[in-house]
Formats: sequence, structure tokens, C-alpha cells
Amino acid sequence: MQHGVFIRMPGVAPLNRCIRVSTGLPADMDLFEEALPKVLKTL
Repeated sequence: MQHGVFIRMPGVAPLNRCIRVSTGLPADMDLFEEALPKVLKTL
């Protein structure tokens, strides 16, 4: 959320180890593409 992207994890096994990504406009995808590597580096 702090990067302007909302990601929801499913709460049901085995999907609780995955994320699902849906985007609307190309600008949304650009934002996600920029934010994801930054977030993954913090894990």
C-alpha cells in the first residue's frame, strides 16, 4: 500500500503462498512493475 499498489493474498491453502495481480490501465501496470521489485527486496 505504501507504494500505491494493493496486493491481497488468498487465505486458503495452497493458494496462501501466492499472490494474484490484476491491473486496469497501462499506468496501473507501470506502477506495479516499478513497485514489485522494491517490495521483494524487503522480504
